[in-house]
Amino acid sequence: MIITTWIVYIFTRKSVGLPFPPKANSDIEVVESEAVSIVQHWLNKVKHQLSKSDMLADPNQEVLEERTRIQFIRWRYSTQGAAQPPEQAH
Repeated sequence: MIITTWIVYIFTRKSVGLPFPPKANSDIEVVESEAVSIVQHWLNKVKHQLSKSDMLADPNQEVLEERTRIQFIRWRYSTQGAAQPPEQAH
């Protein structure tokens, strides 16, 4: 929705003959160091939230493979039906 609004705004300005972005300078100048510090601040906030929810932790590859294997086995037996017990290795 926001992207569509911006596209309509840009095309409207160009169709009327006004340049985009507008040539007029804004009253507020953004210094690059300020922009970088703001972005770093938000990135740190996101990392902190992810670490709190344990989504940032990089799990061991073996653990991921084991989870995938278990999920596949569960899926396979659920598609075959509950009447068939899993085969047991001797």
